[in-house]
Amino acid sequence: EEEKLIEAEEVESESKIVKLNKLALKKKEKEEKDRLHMEESLKWIKQNLVQKFEM
Repeated sequence: EEEKLIEAEEVESESKIVKLNKLALKKKEKEEKDRLHMEESLKWIKQNLVQKFEM
């Protein structure tokens, strides 16, 4: 009985770790997307500023 309880707790802990890892991965992916979007925006702004000054 006690062994089953310990085993259930271990499985529960492992599933919590898996969930946390998935959440961390999603967060990292979102941060990467946001960073890329920011870089694209900056590139666009720089190009437009250069064009305005060249006119």
